[in-house]
Amino acid sequence: MKKQIKQVITIAALSPVTKQKIVALALTPITAFLLSCGNDKKPDEPIEPECVCPPQGEHFLTCEEYGCEIGGCEIDARNQSETIDLFEGKTATVKGKFTDTEWNDVAEKIANRLNNQFDSLSSDAAKNIYREVFDRDVTYIVESNPEGYTNVKTIGDGRTVYIALSNVDTTWVTSVIGTMYLYNSEIARAPVYTEAELFTRSIVAKLNIEQNIQRKIAFEKNVNTI
Repeated sequence: MKKQIKQVITIAALSPVTKQKIVALALTPITAFLLSCGNDKKPDEPIEPECVCPPQGEHFLTCEEYGCEIGGCEIDARNQSETIDLFEGKTATVKGKFTDTEWNDVAEKIANRLNNQFDSLSSDAAKNIYREVFDRDVTYIVESNPEGYTNVKTIGDGRTVYIALSNVDTTWVTSVIGTMYLYNSEIARAPVYTEAELFTRSIVAKLNIEQNIQRKIAFEKNVNTI
């Protein structure tokens, strides 16, 4: 009893700063215990990292969809592809490498240009050109930085168009339809000869004409002598 009284008297005699340090040391275990009660994670469980996106082009998800709870994932452009509905049940494909934000209405703009142009055509002959072209699985490839062209280009297969992003809502979308039609028509499938081949074919044709003339003369002579 005397010992306890002595300890109380001793503590009471300490300076205020020393008393604060003693109280803080005494409360530390209690504070740690109270904080641990509100944490369901075990001490050895790792803390979830912030949202970190995978390599470029693999996805475009929100952080929540990707397994993170905060923020939003930002990645570079990825390959995009969309089928557009056109006149009379026709379809086409629009492709490009963009973020979702950049890609937002690109395909829709191309579809609107094609449909509006088809509806504006007055002759059935002109509409037949569109009908034939868009029976070929046409693909528009949109590029933000065109290489080798400025506005639009075709590659000779009658169904592939490269177009600059800045032109997807311009008349450049429909400006290539006539060219595409010729590329895959009977005219386009006709053989193309070099100058040497044309010279040879002209000689052969001339010989054939001369032979036909000789045959005709011989035939008429035989008929006259009968």
